[in-house]
Amino acid sequence: LADQFNSMAGQLGQTYSVLEAKVEERTRDLAQSIGELKVLEEVGRAVASSLDLNAVLPTVASRALEITHADAVLIYSYDVDKRQFNLVEAGGIDKSAEGPHQTVGEDNSVLGLAASRGEPVTIPDLTTAEDYALRNIALEAGFNAVLVAPLVDQQGVLGALVVLRRSAGEFAPNLIGLIRTFANQAVLAM
Repeated sequence: LADQFNSMAGQLGQTYSVLEAKVEERTRDLAQSIGELKVLEEVGRAVASSLDLNAVLPTVASRALEITHADAVLIYSYDVDKRQFNLVEAGGIDKSAEGPHQTVGEDNSVLGLAASRGEPVTIPDLTTAEDYALRNIALEAGFNAVLVAPLVDQQGVLGALVVLRRSAGEFAPNLIGLIRTFANQAVLAM
């Protein structure tokens, strides 16, 4: 009887340890979700309080950079007549720095691809990607993964939200969903 009791006590101790680990993991997940919701609320307030793009887009870029733990976030507007994307805001890089990243043609670009699909496009490893416009420039700047969410409303393409990471690797589905939400909020401001 004592051996059975000790065995059951050991099993209960193991079960308790497993449950404790699961509770800790779930607590971390909930804390992350709360953080994401707070950031989204802040961006939503910025959009609601001002229709001035110069006030809203910096908030979108900085908060997207913060919540995604990315290395850079770029926001492009779209010029329908010229069929090109123009950099209007950036976080993690100097948006005033001269270079071909300032204006990106629609054709043969991942921005154009995302806009034509109306869905986010991810390239987890730029070294193995097709030769899209700016691919080599992104690699030379030290970026190895990109996520592009189109900024689209009922009237068409308004621009693109670009997330760049120095480390290669897949973007988590929840991160892609979060960036889609940031893109939707940027569209409201535009």
